[in-house]
Amino acid sequence: MRKLLTSLTLLVLTAGCGQSAGAGPTPSPPPSFDSFLASVRAAEYSDYAGTAVAGAPEFEQMRQYLLDRYQAVRVTKTVQDGDAAVDCTAGPAASGEAGLCPAGSVPIRRTTLTDLTRFARLEDFLAKAPGGGQEPPNPSST
Repeated sequence: MRKLLTSLTLLVLTAGCGQSAGAGPTPSPPPSFDSFLASVRAAEYSDYAGTAVAGAPEFEQMRQYLLDRYQAVRVTKTVQDGDAAVDCTAGPAASGEAGLCPAGSVPIRRTTLTDLTRFARLEDFLAKAPGGGQEPPNPSST
């Protein structure tokens, strides 16, 4: 009996070795930039039922915004940063720093339809503050 208890204790103590406390599953890599664009092209309003987007015309405006925004972007690498995809983009002004992306590229967090459809309209997403904020005071009128 004593050997059985010793064996069970050893088994329990060694079962967790090599695992950090609280370690969860490794996140899956983000979709490639080309796959992301293909999913935006194929997206339909019905795919985002239950989100805050106000309706089909507003959704189409959001979808087209992303397609226009990423039309001329040249991505050299895509990496995961927390729960966001980051695209390493190349361009004439790219300076690159040590970090997520290789030298000569600039990291840009990928904006997705999920990000946009948290808002009723594209204008709400692009606003600097909820409801569009206020105009700054005009110094000549004071």
